[in-house]
Amino acid sequence: MSLRRALLGGLVALLALPLGARANMPGTYMPVQGSVLSCTGGSVSTTGNFTVHTFTSSSNLVCVGSGSVTYLLVAGGGGGGGGTDSGGGGAGGVIAGGETLAAGTFAVVVGAGGTGGDSAGANCTSGGNSTYNSHTAGGGGCGGAVLLNGLTGGSGGGGGGQAASTGGAVNGLGTGNSGGPGVTGGGGAPRAAGGGGGCGGNGVTGSGAGGGGGGNGCSNSITGSAVTYAGGGAGGNEGVTNSNISGGTGGGGGTAGGAGGGAGVAGTNGLGGGGGGATRNGGAGSFAGGNGGSGVVIVRYPTP
Repeated sequence: MSLRRALLGGLVALLALPLGARANMPGTYMPVQGSVLSCTGGSVSTTGNFTVHTFTSSSNLVCVGSGSVTYLLVAGGGGGGGGTDSGGGGAGGVIAGGETLAAGTFAVVVGAGGTGGDSAGANCTSGGNSTYNSHTAGGGGCGGAVLLNGLTGGSGGGGGGQAASTGGAVNGLGTGNSGGPGVTGGGGAPRAAGGGGGCGGNGVTGSGAGGGGGGNGCSNSITGSAVTYAGGGAGGNEGVTNSNISGGTGGGGGTAGGAGGGAGVAGTNGLGGGGGGATRNGGAGSFAGGNGGSGVVIVRYPTP
């Protein structure tokens, strides 16, 4: 009888211990409630042993528990300059890293792509910032129209042609590069604008071959497969027949217009690429620049 009472007393004492203490007793296993990170928000997928939250529009990441995460922020790309021989838009800045999250609600802002300049060479806008927790990636700079420099951004916009305008600088909000300068025509040479900077390289200077190409983007595998984000938009030109200078590799950078001139091509939404600058061929009219692509915010952690 005394043995039964002793066993019963031991069981009562065990049940009276806090849950965390019982979980850590030798010979026992009981997960501590609330210790494993689990979140809602965005588009949720899995890759291997990881859960991935992808935000293509602004929302909240709501988490319980705590744990380590990796993250990727890409800001919106800048619009390409409009009018004639205008600079390509700079790509959105890129931030990648890791941290520990505790339970809470975390606002996520996804940067919109900038608007390409109109056919008069006005109203071009830079891309919007992307933010998550305490991190901010800067929107790409707008490409410069004729006589105008490219704007500063996460990556700088390309400088416009004709006046040998300078490319935009970087603002330090994430990984990015400067826009390429434009060149002034003379002696039969064309006026050519610079390409927008990309995550992986500077925008290319305009040349006799046409507008400068956009800077290349950066590859990241946070979603489980390699994706290249944040390529710069190509610069436009005047007077080069069949010019089709490409935007930066990846990131949706737009291409310049071809023979006869044309509007810049838009960056791809969700990749933060810069828009292409407008091209004119020998007085064939003025065109609009391409819009920048919107950004993205991605958070990944081990699946509970």
